[in-house]
Amino acid sequence: MSATSQKTKAKQNKNKDKKTKQNRKPLVIAVAIVVPIFVILVLMILFLVPRYRITINGANIESSVNENGVKTITANIDVECNPEEKDGYYVCQELLINGEYKSNRNVKVVPQSDDLMEDFSATDGAISFHGERVAIKKVVIRENPQGDTVSNTYTFMMLRSEDDKEVVRYNLTVNTRLSEDNLAVINQNPTGEMIVNALKKIQTVDGVCIVTEDNDPNGNLNKTGSYVAAVYFSDSRADLEMKNNPYSDYKDVCDHGTGAGGQIEVYGNNSDAVKRNDYLKHFDGGILSNGEHSVHGNAVFRISEEMPASQMRDLEKQVVEVLTK
Repeated sequence: MSATSQKTKAKQNKNKDKKTKQNRKPLVIAVAIVVPIFVILVLMILFLVPRYRITINGANIESSVNENGVKTITANIDVECNPEEKDGYYVCQELLINGEYKSNRNVKVVPQSDDLMEDFSATDGAISFHGERVAIKKVVIRENPQGDTVSNTYTFMMLRSEDDKEVVRYNLTVNTRLSEDNLAVINQNPTGEMIVNALKKIQTVDGVCIVTEDNDPNGNLNKTGSYVAAVYFSDSRADLEMKNNPYSDYKDVCDHGTGAGGQIEVYGNNSDAVKRNDYLKHFDGGILSNGEHSVHGNAVFRISEEMPASQMRDLEKQVVEVLTK
């Protein structure tokens, strides 16, 4: 290549670089203007637009905003229960709930009801409180089977410090799960001994008899669809001639039968108990009337008609109380 050609090419490259630099100037100017504006907008969003957040550890949430601008959060937590027997209850372990809150405004978080969340604490962005301890009463006969979940709901709110205006409402439901083993113990059918110990708490009950295959007057113990446990009891108010006859052949309260006071029949399930109670209804009001009878869970409670109606109702009330409450 000649010297003239080289000079010509160098000049062309120089002009090209100069033109490229000139084309870049508007872009540089635009960036120099846009970036600060963008930064300002971001800062405005961060500091001027209110932001409120509450989270509870492990909770699944759904949220919505109502017409007043209040954010409502619905949350759920599932926890396991390993109950221990304590003072006549099956009590789950203590539950500590933790979370946090954040805002670019001065706010405070408070419980909706102080009496349900006495140890609620929300300071320095941290939330903590103890959930209500699940306690299931230990009863002889359970009216309705305990389900596998016990749910408790807690509500707390975020308020603006300046005017106490509510900005967030947090509804937390804690679902305490009971295992099949737990439920087998809680919902177990009672033994005759358990029923007897409860009936002895009634002052007017003066005798009890646990039904066995040898002394069962009806001979139905443990037969298909029949009772799996039964107890006869006598009440001092029952006016039954054979009950107080020293020359009778009756050996115990089982021989006296329901007329001496009453009977508790326990079935394998509620359906069998209902069928038995429906059968007894056929005799109500007639010469073969069986007195008062009612279904409670898997059991039929029977009260002797050999006493005035007011005393029958009183005895029935006390029997229900000691066995199911």
